[in-house]
Order: sequence, then structure tokens, then C-alpha cells
Amino acid sequence: MTASERIMGAEAHWLMGRVMPREFLEEVGKYLHHVAPEREDELMAAIKARAGEIAEADKDLAVDGRSEGSLAICAVVLASYETLLPLFDGDERRAVLYLQHAMGPVLRRPYDLMFSTLNERKNPLDKIEKACRKTVGICLPTSSLTSSDRIRGSLK
Repeated sequence: MTASERIMGAEAHWLMGRVMPREFLEEVGKYLHHVAPEREDELMAAIKARAGEIAEADKDLAVDGRSEGSLAICAVVLASYETLLPLFDGDERRAVLYLQHAMGPVLRRPYDLMFSTLNERKNPLDKIEKACRKTVGICLPTSSLTSSDRIRGSLK
């Protein structure tokens, strides 16, 4: 395992395993504060307990830092769904729509950071291609074209 792979794994573990679940639970807490203030603490405790159970049951599936982080955020979202479903009168569609809404602010920060970093660089698409080739081992087309040529070609 290379140093960059270890760093990316640690970053993914930290972001998805610590930051995102905390921010997601903050969004859920805001919702519970409005719709069920008298049960907010009880429901938040139930979500955290259930997320712990889900993560514990599936811990053997996590093989590295990235997958441990993914497991953590997925466990929190699934536990939230199971716990909040009765508040939506069993309407699965409404519950999922709410959870998508709650995930929006959580995802905004990583995407903003990623795109602001790319925008500060010269030839940002070349940087993405290089990173993809390095981490995934896939070949992206037209290595001889510049970033602007690839953009123009995709818009035709």
C-alpha cells in the first residue's frame, strides 16, 4: 500500500466515519426539534444505538479505512430511516426524501472543497485523470488532448 493510498484511506475514514455521521445527525436533530421536541433526545439516542448495532453486525465487511468510514455513515443513515419511519406514518417515500434532504448539507462541504481545490489548479481535468489512473487503475480516454479539448468534445 502506497503512502497516498494510506492517506486517502485515513481521510475517507475520518470524513465518512466521523464528520459526515455527526453532521447528518445534527440535521436529523434539527428536524426532530421541530416535529417531536418532546421525543428528540429519545429518538436521537435510539438512532445512535441502532447505528452502533448495524455497524457492529457488519464490521467484518469493512476491509480498510475507506470501507469503515462508508459503513459508519451508512449505518447512521439506515438507523435514521428505521427510527424516523413512524414519524412519517410509515410512508417510505417521504422518509427517503427527507433523508436525501438531510444529506445535502453534509455532502456540500466535501464537494465545495474538492471543486474549489480543482479550480485553483492549472488543467484541473488532467489532475482528475491522473488521480483516477493512480487510485483506480482505469484508463481515461484522450491522454494527448488538453482539458479544454476534452470538454469541447463532450459537449458536441
